Amino acid sequence: MFVSRIKLISLGTIAFGLLVFLVACKKDSGNSSAPVNCNAPRVSNTNYAPASNLGEFEAQLESIRNEFRIPGMSAAIAKGRNLIWAKGFGFANVQQQSEASPDTSFRIASLTKTFASTIIMQLLERGLLDLDTPVSEFGVPLENAGNITVRHLLTHTSEGVPGESYHYNGSRFALLDYVVESVSGKSFAQLLREEIIDPLQLTQTAPCTSPEANNLDLAQGYCPSGEATLPYINSFSCAAGLISSVRDYIKYSLALDAYTFLNPVTMEEVFTPMISNDGEVLPYGLGWFVQTIDGQKIVWHYGWWDATSTLIIKALDKELAFVIMANTDMLSRPFGLGGGDITTSSVARYFLNSFVFGEGELPDDSEYYSY
Repeated sequence: MFVSRIKLISLGTIAFGLLVFLVACKKDSGNSSAPVNCNAPRVSNTNYAPASNLGEFEAQLESIRNEFRIPGMSAAIAKGRNLIWAKGFGFANVQQQSEASPDTSFRIASLTKTFASTIIMQLLERGLLDLDTPVSEFGVPLENAGNITVRHLLTHTSEGVPGESYHYNGSRFALLDYVVESVSGKSFAQLLREEIIDPLQLTQTAPCTSPEANNLDLAQGYCPSGEATLPYINSFSCAAGLISSVRDYIKYSLALDAYTFLNPVTMEEVFTPMISNDGEVLPYGLGWFVQTIDGQKIVWHYGWWDATSTLIIKALDKELAFVIMANTDMLSRPFGLGGGDITTSSVARYFLNSFVFGEGELPDDSEYYSY
């Protein structure tokens, strides 16, 4: 297994933050003066023993949830062209004792970026957009905008000398809103609904700022310790702010694999890492992280924002996809995934070692298990 050659990364070395979270400790609303702990739990970056089957995989995910103090999370796996497993763990809302399920909605944070990639590449296929057009032509308010292209924003290579190096930056990615609206005459939210949400009948998916969001079965967000509720940030753009469920997200992932939205040539471009000006292979493609590990092409993305964390992993050669969502930020906070290496995450390694690089058995893709 590939992790045998990867030196465990201490939390001290990967704890650099991609986002700054200012979470204040709160006190009980009752008569007790005991403070509520809002600090992130200390978790080890463990190499969990690979699962040999789904039962073992589920049991370990539940153990991880408890170790990370995540009140509720949901996960799903697709194999071939089908969803084969989906399960909820813990509580979507502790106070109401409502259990998490495959249809519980979560704020998916930066997993929104993969949807933005699809919309932008549709505009390219329709001849409305060239990725190498300077963003100044779309009114993007950036210094040096005449030298920064759409491709640079889409691949996180717009900072410093454009195209020279990779710097993950959600704020700059969000500027793609200007490009989408300038080219199409519609907002990203509008195109997302017309092109993806409605055609796929994603019933638990909507921009957080839309009226439809009020009707979703949204998990309550919690601070990193899981001991106090935390409000979500009410902002939506190409970079973040979409609400979805693991069942809906897997449906979207499978539609990508079936070339429902983009043709095979375009999808290959999306899942190809950016090459820097100096010929260096960078860790990000067109809206997706891209890595080759032990000869296997892995495309993935993570999400991290207040009270939420998410992860999608697609092992293209194995035709496997894994999605997991949680109502604290602890699936992402400890692992520094913005650096572009999926193997820094113990949760990601557990899935990869079990079913991609390991010998764990999954059901035939005609079978489906939901809990």
